[in-house]
Amino acid sequence: MKFVEKFKHRTEERKLLLAKLVLAYQVPFKDGIKVYKPTQEEIDNYSKQVHKLSNKKLKELDGMKNYKLKLDILDRLKSIRKKRYAVVTIFNDNQTTDFGVCQVFNRTFERNKCRYLIMSERGWYSPEFKMRHFFYHANRPFPLKIEKGKPPEDMPDARLLNDTIENGVIEALANLDMSSLIKICLVVGILTFVVTGFLLILQLKGGL
Repeated sequence: MKFVEKFKHRTEERKLLLAKLVLAYQVPFKDGIKVYKPTQEEIDNYSKQVHKLSNKKLKELDGMKNYKLKLDILDRLKSIRKKRYAVVTIFNDNQTTDFGVCQVFNRTFERNKCRYLIMSERGWYSPEFKMRHFFYHANRPFPLKIEKGKPPEDMPDARLLNDTIENGVIEALANLDMSSLIKICLVVGILTFVVTGFLLILQLKGGL
């Protein structure tokens, strides 16, 4: 009887998981004036694919896993199948971040009672983790659309700032009084020679 009850429970659980995932996949999302809604063909294909998965895999589709980052980059997420998962960073309102991974196979994932949408065109490939990376603000379902814009007119870009600093260093070196620098180096060299000679004499006397 226990086996029958267990089988019945797993069957009911599977039905609920499948219904939840397929329904979540069908929900249209609006970002500004643009509406994201899967076609019936996409829904049917998704339904066929999730029906092939085990209950354990179905549960993984609907959430985000926590992974504690180690100091060694090579140890990070090494057990994850890179093509099936994506890195997720959620920026919280209290100036902290929530980090984990989610299944890219699903259209949405749930975190802290908030549901987030996966949009492949807004994912950034992370060379560090060799996975796609999505960024979110807490309680905002759409991943951040990160676009490179022009800096304000009164602000230099990063390359210009770096070049400015390098040029300043070169200019400062060029303006140094080289004769004074040579004299300083010569004095330091003489002192080093005298100290070395003194230590050598002490060693010889000690040996005698």
